[in-house]
Amino acid sequence: MPDPRQLRLAAARFLRSDDNLVCLQAHLVIDNPEDSWLSGCFALEYAGLFDVLNPGLLACGLPIMLGGSSNHFRTEALRRVGGWDPWNVTEDADVGFRLIRAGGYMADLPSHTLEEAPRDLQAWLKQRRRWLKGYLQTLISHMQRPDQLVREAGLAATLTFLVLTLGSLLATLLLPFLVVITGAAIVEGSLLSPDTLWEICFSAISLGLAGCGILTMFLVPALGASRRGAPDLRRRLWLLPIYYLATSLAGWLALYDYLDNRFGWHKTAHGLARSSRYRDPAPGAAGWPDRAIRDAAATPAPPLQAGARY
Repeated sequence: MPDPRQLRLAAARFLRSDDNLVCLQAHLVIDNPEDSWLSGCFALEYAGLFDVLNPGLLACGLPIMLGGSSNHFRTEALRRVGGWDPWNVTEDADVGFRLIRAGGYMADLPSHTLEEAPRDLQAWLKQRRRWLKGYLQTLISHMQRPDQLVREAGLAATLTFLVLTLGSLLATLLLPFLVVITGAAIVEGSLLSPDTLWEICFSAISLGLAGCGILTMFLVPALGASRRGAPDLRRRLWLLPIYYLATSLAGWLALYDYLDNRFGWHKTAHGLARSSRYRDPAPGAAGWPDRAIRDAAATPAPPLQAGARY
């Protein structure tokens, strides 16, 4: 459910921008974080993604993986790239990068859309394995001609795309193996007590990367929860390692799906939430997470330009 003034805010942003602005990404907010530990971790993940990572990438002029339930597009730009791919199960991620390759750019829309998270593991796995399978489809589709990809999107956008797709998939698939290998090396003693120069370098790099990964795992969602005005979500931070191990299971299921049922769509059931954080806030609560933005969006939109079609 989008903020009631989101369309006006998006229209005003398009009106004030050049024609190369082809897509606006609003912020998705999980409305039922109290339903289960999964929905709570989902809310933390989305807080980090939509209030920290995505705005940062967009501010640097880099692409993001679009969250399809809260995008606003220029119709002409969508028509130029042929619209959405009906065979891609994350068609939003695919069309976003095709718009980048066609010369457009994306921007952050500081408005929130409420979304319901799956509350049990079975429903969550179905949704997440579909997303990861779609990322794999998108990666393979765009990497058929790497030289053409770099020419059209640019080197920085291409590298960002690879990190968001290939990097995410590899991290998801390899996480349990890395945990086991690192734990075994710590127990055996070679990681913390290196003898040779090679072992010292290997230990330093391994521990440095592990430390950065762990810091990022907790810091980005915690910062997102603070920016979102929901610091209470941070009590779920200790569950994130379990949550990401579950994501690894979804990744392996997605790989199996890609080989066995490439275009199959695992549907996500909605309307099952038992709680609502923002739609029915408690007395005295702030309500929607972007109250100040809603108030700003309530100002009249600027006059339409001659020939404008929205």
